[in-house]
Amino acid sequence: MFKKTNIRFIIIGLALLLAGYSLFWTIAYNTFSDEKLEAMRTDGTIDQFEARTIRLGLDLQGGMHVVLELNIPKLVETLASNKTPQFDALLDKSTKEYRETGEDFFTVFVGM
Repeated sequence: MFKKTNIRFIIIGLALLLAGYSLFWTIAYNTFSDEKLEAMRTDGTIDQFEARTIRLGLDLQGGMHVVLELNIPKLVETLASNKTPQFDALLDKSTKEYRETGEDFFTVFVGM
């Protein structure tokens, strides 16, 4: 029983050591001043740091912007369980007024 847990602890320890080694290069590179980075670029020693650092994706750098738009009249039409001709006429009328006035769709739909 103890042999199995010892192997697990060894594997976990090796994984933590590997993670620490990978993070060392990233932390060291990010803590260098601009002057030190420029000096290392002229020496050519910066390449070993840049090759071993963990690079951040756009979502972690704050460079990602996503806008989601929703077609509310189409959503109401899709989710409606009893589609009658009266409902379709009301939906068409409220959709037209919603697009013309720019008012909230549900306010227009309920007010009809």
